[in-house]
Amino acid sequence: MDQKLDQRRDQLDVLEIQETVLQEENTAQLVQLAILIDDVDNIIRQAKVHEAEIMNAASDEVHDLLLELEQSRQHAHTLENERSAQTHAEKTRMKTPLTEEFYSKPSIISSNNTVASLFRKRSSRWMTWSVRQ
Repeated sequence: MDQKLDQRRDQLDVLEIQETVLQEENTAQLVQLAILIDDVDNIIRQAKVHEAEIMNAASDEVHDLLLELEQSRQHAHTLENERSAQTHAEKTRMKTPLTEEFYSKPSIISSNNTVASLFRKRSSRWMTWSVRQ
């Protein structure tokens, strides 16, 4: 019986040693887990800072692009207004009655020439020119 009791005590000592070893391993794993959690927290913080920097840079770039777009639109609007004003001026010039300056210039058709005779002269010149060619 003493032998059995000694065996049981030896088994109990072995189990206590195994329990101590397991507790030490668990403690070491918990420390490693705490270190990993801290590392992950640091990575998350860095990622958030980096994300904020990227968002700020993107926001600035979008703002600059919007300003550039607005300037381009204004420039296009200015060019369109200038073209419209120029077209309007040309149309107005075409619609205005003949001025005294035009009337004061010597007339192409004099009293001796008629439109028909001028047309005949031009036609004969063209025909002569085309025959020569």
